[in-house]
Amino acid sequence: MNKNIELLAPAGSLEALKAAVQAGCDAVYLGGANFGARAYAKNFDENEILKAIEYCHLRDIKLYVTVNTLLKDEEIEDALNYAAFLYRAGVDAIIVQDLGFANLLKKKFPDFDLHASTQMTIYDLNGAKFAKEMGIKRVILARETKLSEIEKINTNTDLEIEAFAHGALCVSYSGQCLLSSMIGGRSGNRGRCAQPCRKPYTILDSTKKILTDEKYFLSPRDLALGNNLNAYIEKGIDSIKIEGRMKRPEYVYQAVKTYRNIIDGNKNQKDMEELKSIFNRSFTKGLPLKDFANDYINTKRPNNQGIEAAKILSKKKNGLEILALKDLNHKDTIELEKNGEPYVFTFPRDLKKGEKFLWHIKFKPDSNSIRRIVDIDLIDSINKKLEKDRFLIPINFEIELRIGNKPKLKAVAKGKMIEIIGKDIIERAKNRPITEENIQEQLSKTKDSIFYLDDLKIFMDEDIFMPLKTLNALRREALEELEKTISNKYSQRISKDPIVIARKSIKRNAKTISVEILNSDIFKKLPLNNIQRIYFKYLNNLESDIIKAKERNIECVISTENIATESEYSKLEEISEKYDLAIEAESLSSAKRFENYRLYAGMGMNVFNSQTAEFLKQKSFNSALISPELGIDEIRNFKTKLDLEYMVYGFIPGMTLEYCVASAIKNCKDGEHCENCNFKNIYIKDELGVDFPIIRNNNISKIYNAYPIFLIDRINEMKNYLNSIRLKFIDKDEMIIDLITISRKILEGETVNRELEIVKSKLKRDYQNITVGRYLKSAE
Repeated sequence: MNKNIELLAPAGSLEALKAAVQAGCDAVYLGGANFGARAYAKNFDENEILKAIEYCHLRDIKLYVTVNTLLKDEEIEDALNYAAFLYRAGVDAIIVQDLGFANLLKKKFPDFDLHASTQMTIYDLNGAKFAKEMGIKRVILARETKLSEIEKINTNTDLEIEAFAHGALCVSYSGQCLLSSMIGGRSGNRGRCAQPCRKPYTILDSTKKILTDEKYFLSPRDLALGNNLNAYIEKGIDSIKIEGRMKRPEYVYQAVKTYRNIIDGNKNQKDMEELKSIFNRSFTKGLPLKDFANDYINTKRPNNQGIEAAKILSKKKNGLEILALKDLNHKDTIELEKNGEPYVFTFPRDLKKGEKFLWHIKFKPDSNSIRRIVDIDLIDSINKKLEKDRFLIPINFEIELRIGNKPKLKAVAKGKMIEIIGKDIIERAKNRPITEENIQEQLSKTKDSIFYLDDLKIFMDEDIFMPLKTLNALRREALEELEKTISNKYSQRISKDPIVIARKSIKRNAKTISVEILNSDIFKKLPLNNIQRIYFKYLNNLESDIIKAKERNIECVISTENIATESEYSKLEEISEKYDLAIEAESLSSAKRFENYRLYAGMGMNVFNSQTAEFLKQKSFNSALISPELGIDEIRNFKTKLDLEYMVYGFIPGMTLEYCVASAIKNCKDGEHCENCNFKNIYIKDELGVDFPIIRNNNISKIYNAYPIFLIDRINEMKNYLNSIRLKFIDKDEMIIDLITISRKILEGETVNRELEIVKSKLKRDYQNITVGRYLKSAE
């Protein structure tokens, strides 16, 4: 296997970082206390980051830091100053999501390597090219990216390509999940995901009839490419990534060790078993390698399921007769199941594989399987290995001790040389002179450092006196100075703080009503006389609808999907050219593919701040839809020349999935035959009895928020900060004419209090409730 492949490991703490390095990674990624997509990991303060850089660079390991959240306007300066600290400190690369922030970084630190986070949703060559033009050096691909697209990116760009190889999976395309934000205000795009995907759900058909009693339909298995790495490497990836910044050091060590051996051609079954034992939700090789449905999702449980370590031979009155399938330790955590629920116990005694044991316990499980969740022997074994540093560096000392002069100690390691001069003058000895053996003994005491003494040259006068503590101080100072010299490979980097961004207010007054529609049936319901712009998100009957809209002088925009294929793009391009239509880009892919068209930025572009809006303005975009994760305070804060739009009504798409939820019931083999499926439109019901609609189209599923956003009664609060308002309609919507007509009246200054109350009452009746989303308080 190609040994030039980078093995990239996670670190949520300094202990985990050391475990990753000692296990054999080539690079580590970590997050700081702010601006990282794992806000609930322990993470690193600035002092710990400095320690991490020194630790890694001493061992020739690269260090990348995540600043990969979407940023609010008031956070940009702090994030830039934090990036300036990382730049000066010597971080090898910074991982980013926010487009405006990435653009500023490239301008202010042009030689700082930028990696495009998987949160940028780069899944094809078009998206990769967009990132390349931004100055991105590496793209961290969406986990769903097809192997054929990896090959295209490798062939057609000089970008570094990073792909996930092991660990937890997001069921949604990363960067395209708003469900946690919409439900509880904790944004996955800002590192605070509440993981609604790991919650239990019931599946309902289009009539809301229950289809199954299974539970965890949005909880993927853990990715494990241990047996399939070559499939990725052959397509040209440069780095394989292990997920796990929330995991313990022992997990990080075992995962890195396993993949290190695989890359080096030393794959063994014991590694794979221990990797499964340390943590697993059961394993999948992922969607690109054709795992689907029940090969991809674990509907039974969302957490660690361990391994089967024993089985119950019989259930007796006085306990359980057990046969050990693995060696068991009396401190192991084991799990039994009753009534479909797991119960955790500490195993009562040591037991060798093949031994039987009568466990005196009253608990009577349903299953005969005993699963070990925590393997104490494995954890102890890993921690014992971590006591030794595998990266010891040989050091050469040369010491000169002359009467009447200060002592000089030269130290050389890894091609670097430093010289330390002592403070005190060397005197002639009155009683016991220092010997070469004394010097050798003191200068050999390096075990608290990364160095070991390889060679020592001593140049000294006879009969000299020198306290041993002086020799020890010289040694310690030399080792510390040499560590800093070796680890500081970016010593030439200089940046000035603080960074201040000047912004000017732009006066606006929204007069335009835009609507976004999913099909021609919705178009037929539109009161065209009250609409200035339509975003069409469909192809069937599209041309006839466009002709009718143009007859009313309505601006027509074809809205791309946030995940789309080249064949879909080609169809949209054909219609756009025929009727001279604008394009709404929902991803970096579509932004690049339609760069020569009149462009609008949709929800999938995650326009979160003025800097992103300004960047899109520079890329010739005409308008942008502000992220629904932002509220009125942030809307007021936008300072950009780009036209701005905000959604005042509609069902927000909470997740975008390649995986089909219904496939877990039907046990589909792939997602290639969805067009005629009876389960294209279904619902999932959560534990609170709330229904979330799911629509599948073009082999992509979208899970919508349960309740529609309703902000029409707040248009007057926001219209002076916007150029247009948007209403988004799906098949469930029945009050289209009323919603648009009332919006028009409000924009024109009419009082419609009674009409608003009637509409809100009907919506609550039809949909159980309505929501203001994040309007009053933006997502955390």
